[in-house]
Amino acid sequence: MLLFLGLTTQLGVFSFCLDLSQRTVGFLLNAASFAFVPQAFKHHADGDAHLFRSALLKASIAALTLAGVACAAIMLVWWSGLASSFFPSMFDPIAFLVVSGGVVVSRTMKLTLVPTAMQDQKTGALTWSYAAGGAFVVGVATVLELLKMPYATAASFLLGYIVACSITALLLRGSPQ
Repeated sequence: MLLFLGLTTQLGVFSFCLDLSQRTVGFLLNAASFAFVPQAFKHHADGDAHLFRSALLKASIAALTLAGVACAAIMLVWWSGLASSFFPSMFDPIAFLVVSGGVVVSRTMKLTLVPTAMQDQKTGALTWSYAAGGAFVVGVATVLELLKMPYATAASFLLGYIVACSITALLLRGSPQ
């Protein structure tokens, strides 16, 4: 869509910030997942739903802490003036933080709601939530881009994941605790 609207510079900034976020913030969120999710499913196999959800909550707290540290480190490098050595001119701190928010929402959803949907045998909720989030983001992104809103792409990315996560949480509401 960005190419269709002739916004190649925004595509470059978005792509670079997304890559950087996925390789730092996303990596640390995945590391927390590898450390905690198998333990959670072990509790599920043992029939302890409370410990299953408790392990996922601990994973979320660890993941969000690590994500915050990664974002802070990237911002410190940028604010220190060292960014020109590490980041090309396509780095935009606001775009990075907004896109990182989307990565955090997405990976936290995969860390908590996806295992819950699997445990409760409600994986169809994931399909519906991603479809709704995708449809929502296309519409919002188109409008924001046509209005030439700053950070439209990054904001749309974040909003799409917030919608998908929210719908999943609603669809899983009432699942056995």
